[in-house]
Amino acid sequence: MANKFICTLLLLVAATGAQADGIVGGTAASISAHPYLVSLQLADGTIVCGGALINSKIVVTAASCLTNYDVSAFVVGVNNGAQTVKIDSSTFDGAYDIETNENDIAIVKLAEAVTVSTYLGLANSLPSSGLLIGLDANNSVVEVSETITSAKVCVTQGYKYEDGDLFDSQFCGLAANEACGGLPGSPLVADNKLVGVVSWGYGCGNKGSPAIYSDVPVLKLWVESGTASSISAHPYLVSLQLADGTIVCGGALINSKTVYTAASCVTDYDVSAFALAEAVTVSTYLGLANSLPSSGVLISWDANNSVAELYETITSATKCVTQGYKYEDGDLSNSEFCGLAVNEACDELPGSPLVADNNLVGVVSWGYGCANKDSPAIYSKVESVL
Repeated sequence: MANKFICTLLLLVAATGAQADGIVGGTAASISAHPYLVSLQLADGTIVCGGALINSKIVVTAASCLTNYDVSAFVVGVNNGAQTVKIDSSTFDGAYDIETNENDIAIVKLAEAVTVSTYLGLANSLPSSGLLIGLDANNSVVEVSETITSAKVCVTQGYKYEDGDLFDSQFCGLAANEACGGLPGSPLVADNKLVGVVSWGYGCGNKGSPAIYSDVPVLKLWVESGTASSISAHPYLVSLQLADGTIVCGGALINSKTVYTAASCVTDYDVSAFALAEAVTVSTYLGLANSLPSSGVLISWDANNSVAELYETITSATKCVTQGYKYEDGDLSNSEFCGLAVNEACDELPGSPLVADNNLVGVVSWGYGCANKDSPAIYSKVESVL
């Protein structure tokens, strides 16, 4: 297994209090050209990681930045440190592996909103090249042109990486002019979209060992699930409620008069559709998935009736009962599947929709206790009723 030079660097900085080295060999740029660039720094100004603003309160960075430090000691530097903002909360992908840096992605929520001229979108696919944006040793903004290679191809190109070193959530970035040294969490950008964040590497990110990035398109659903949401983002979400306003179930509009929800909310069937007394117009209705994807986003409400998102990995009923969860043979049918939530989040309302690519994949049905690692939530599979 290749040595993780960035993890070593993080521990060294923590021990010495020294400024972490920045990019070497980059081209001079400016914060006005890349206003989304932020830094994670200690109270004394020591910069230890980079990051990127995707909206006024959310920073995407590397999980390795959070696991190697006491996050409560961090502030976020905006406008190249001209403004510092406290952190309200942070989270990283529950599938992050500290040994391999697989799924090395994290979200930091700021205590107050910051306004910059450009926030980054999240890339949907991996381009052939991009720009690494970061800081050099003098804390000046620089950029480095990088050629992008998938993890699968990278291990076949004669670099120092071997089979087993890289995963689907990673890709290689080969820097021009053998520039190297980007801080963990620093963004790789193409067309104002966040493509990746610096994760690790085997020595300097030169021709012998390209830098390893976390693949944002692969991890996009997780990132989106950790950000604040709104009904405008998911206008198809509806609630079944009592006359006093008490919400008892969720549901999803698939057209102007039809809602899909859980059978337990209204009938004896696995998934229920019913017609509204009058048509309602929203900007997006959901399609119906005809197959089961590997992941999706649960859309529902929190305890304050605010719209919330939750990333879930999907496992078929057949496989779910073999994974050491609380479910056994006979507990699940082929019309159901398991949804494992990140960070052991739980307490979804029955009927709440699980969505992928604007298609309804399933609705919350039941579970054994809270939907944590021992008992994933059980969903009714929409494809089973098509």
